[in-house]
Order: sequence, then C-alpha cells, then structure tokens
Amino acid sequence: LIGENFRQLFRSEGSGCKATRLPEFMTQLPFPLERQILVGTIRGDGHLAEYDRSRRRGLITHATISESLAWQLWRLALRQGLSPALRVNRRNHPKTPNPIFTIDLYGMEVHSLAQETFGKSIDAPQKTKRLCFRGEKYLYIPVRSIEVDEYAGAVWNIEVENSHTYVAGGVAVHNCLGHIHKH
Repeated sequence: LIGENFRQLFRSEGSGCKATRLPEFMTQLPFPLERQILVGTIRGDGHLAEYDRSRRRGLITHATISESLAWQLWRLALRQGLSPALRVNRRNHPKTPNPIFTIDLYGMEVHSLAQETFGKSIDAPQKTKRLCFRGEKYLYIPVRSIEVDEYAGAVWNIEVENSHTYVAGGVAVHNCLGHIHKH
C-alpha cells in the first residue's frame, strides 16, 4: 500500500520510468527541504564520479530517462547554488533505447554535497576551470555552439511589456528585431 502511494506520487501521466517526475510542490519547498530532495534523488540514482580533468567530468552525476525529472533536478541544483550541466545521450542501445539525461554537478560547491550525500570527501582540486560565472541572482553560462535547424511552420514572437527579455526553459532570452528596430 505504501509503495503504491509513493509510485503514484512520483509519476505523471503515462507509465514507466520516462514518466517519473517530482510532484510540483517538491520543487517549491523552502531551500533546506529542497536540498534534501536533491540529496535523496542523488542517493537513489546518482553517483560520485572519479574526477577527470581532461573531460571536465562532473564530480556528482545523476542519470535518468525522464526528461521532466532531469529538468526539475537541474532547476533544484541551480536554486541550491550549484552549477549543473544537463547532457542528453541519444545513442541507441538494446538495453536502453531511450535517451539518457545526465546532470553533472561541477566545481567547489559539490564538496559539501558529496559529504552530505555519500558521507565521503572528494579528491579533486579545490580550484577548477570556471565553466560559468555566478552573479548575485543569476548563473551566466557561455554559449559553446549555435546550431541551425530547418523548420517550416508557425513561429511565435513573445513580447513582455516594457521589456523584450524573459526566461524560457531556464534560459534568459531577448527578443530582438535586429537592424529593423533598436532597443
């Protein structure tokens, strides 16, 4: 009975692991409780990775086939002051035909999380190359590449009153009309 209640709590519409997600109230808890949600999910499906300087691999890694859960954990990590990276591995494998979403947690911030989550201190440099810059309220991440996809269909132009800047998918976006209109 208890197991069934927990299963229902962490599933959205659909079935199987792809439908796993945190209930919305768990993503809006006070920060200490949110941290425990993050710690618990990492204990369940995460691991403490060997530090690999050449690949800049995260020290704490969590993998899931649920895209919803991956984005929820990414946002929780950001809210906790961590610097998460979200990778998608789309290679087909007979045992796991679905894409795998992996969250890597980098930098000095993960030292205390590793101790709290796994009861282990980590053997990694105290200083690592900065992959991002954290301001008082925002995390700034450099754009590493831009890809152009062919698309035919409706395109929506979203405008926010008195500003053309808004957040979509955790990314600050600025609506610009280029040389036609200067802001």
